[in-house]
Amino acid sequence: MALMRNVFKRDGVWWVRITVPTDLRAAWGKTAEWRSLKTSNELEAIARAPAVILEIKKRISALRSPVSMADQEAATPITRLSPDVVRRTIHVWRTSRVREAYLRAYN
Repeated sequence: MALMRNVFKRDGVWWVRITVPTDLRAAWGKTAEWRSLKTSNELEAIARAPAVILEIKKRISALRSPVSMADQEAATPITRLSPDVVRRTIHVWRTSRVREAYLRAYN
């Protein structure tokens, strides 16, 4: 089940998977980068995933251009979330809170 784009649950743990562009696969050494979010909780996964995705994408950018990472971070624009992403995130948060409350009340 996918929580958001590039975030998947495997064996009860949430993971980030980013496909490495074909022109960088030889330098990267693999076709995709998998990183564990080290949590089985949806809310924690939602909170941790953006930082991990950004880190991987920065590595990809660094391989593409010889510009230093400090220069790249200064030039990185602020990412704005679309209304659909915000609604989906709120829905996932609300659903998980209701599920937690239900489990506390009936278990």
